[in-house]
Amino acid sequence: MKTLIILLAFIGQNALADTLPLTYNRIHLQAKAEAEVENDLKVAELYSKHQAKSSIEVANKVNQDIKWAVSIAKQFGVEVRTLGYSTNPLYERTKNNYNPNKIIGWSATQSIQLKTRDAELLGDVIGKIQQRLKMSALRYEVSKARQSAVKEKLVDEAIANFVKRAQKITQGFGMNSYRLVKINVNSGANTIRPPIYRGKMAMMAADAVEAATVEAGTSDINVNINGEIELN
Repeated sequence: MKTLIILLAFIGQNALADTLPLTYNRIHLQAKAEAEVENDLKVAELYSKHQAKSSIEVANKVNQDIKWAVSIAKQFGVEVRTLGYSTNPLYERTKNNYNPNKIIGWSATQSIQLKTRDAELLGDVIGKIQQRLKMSALRYEVSKARQSAVKEKLVDEAIANFVKRAQKITQGFGMNSYRLVKINVNSGANTIRPPIYRGKMAMMAADAVEAATVEAGTSDINVNINGEIELN
């Protein structure tokens, strides 16, 4: 019985192999198109952090700061949204360590994110909000609308580059033509330049805050095409 089962399996494999098309002269290749694009969207993150003996008291302080900051941002017409909120206990500190059995206070933190295409306006808003909040990060991005427009052009360019390379390979191997077996188009993540800038203005006293300087940088956007061709 075992011999019969093995024989049937062997016959089945041969039958399956006979139905599969034979493949020859297949080559993997890739092509790329990229562009350096000026960032048109400025993004800032600021946070409020307080400590108090009561969790309710510390939460109220943070909530008041965030509510005030959101109101300021909306007055200037800047896109604003709140980010993560956290409350943590403060433990009594002994000589060498913390005492996890005794809570002496609470710490609360919440951040907001500002977005706008107007760099000068964002600098003014940051200057106002830093009266009560501290800035944690300032970065530069390409807006989704500009990304879509640029990537559409890059897809066309990448396809043209792929076809040109495929034709060159076909001629180089002395073949008459090729057919496309499979293709994968990947619009990769943007590479932002310059890197994230962390403002030293967060260290300034509230009465010394001035408008933050925001300089636009550039991002590298690319589209990659990976595929397989069969030479004929």
